Amino acid sequence: MNRHHIPSHCLAPVSEWMTWAQAGEVVVCEGERFEKSGYSNRYRIATANGPLLLTIPIVGGRGTKLPMHQVSICYQHDWRRQHTASWKAAYGRSAFFLHFGDLLLSVLCSGEKSLSVLNRALLLQCAGLLGLELSFTFSLQPLPLESKAMRADPRPYRQVFADRYGFLPGMSIIDLLFNEGPEGAWLLRQG
Repeated sequence: MNRHHIPSHCLAPVSEWMTWAQAGEVVVCEGERFEKSGYSNRYRIATANGPLLLTIPIVGGRGTKLPMHQVSICYQHDWRRQHTASWKAAYGRSAFFLHFGDLLLSVLCSGEKSLSVLNRALLLQCAGLLGLELSFTFSLQPLPLESKAMRADPRPYRQVFADRYGFLPGMSIIDLLFNEGPEGAWLLRQG
């Protein structure tokens, strides 16, 4: 079993999950600084209009330089309603949204104040729903320098709007989960 260090992600892309599934042991470095252009508070879903980037707003905005474990979620605007409506529009017809959608939305919309705690809950919930046997450790340390790795795009899997756009890589793990269900774990392990 290999150990892989990652920053705290919000519903990371399938390609990231492939790396983790093949490593087996994942250390989430919540001491890493917030990345304004990364996946700390953003994720991409496949919609009828193409890819959509959804963002969880944070206190202090994108310019914050805090470590992830100190970043708070901003609730001044009702972003949860937008995310919920976007999920339902994008995945309402997918094979597994009925099975997993409400469960994951209840985590996303829980009112959690800490971004890293929300990311952790979503990470563990997705891993459990996929049936992935991954070992997760959460650390307040920043990422080790040698932890940067190249990510490969996953092999195509079923997507709701593939007839319009073909396969869209770079989508959040929820895209794989809602379209393939627990069978998505096989794709992650195979790379």
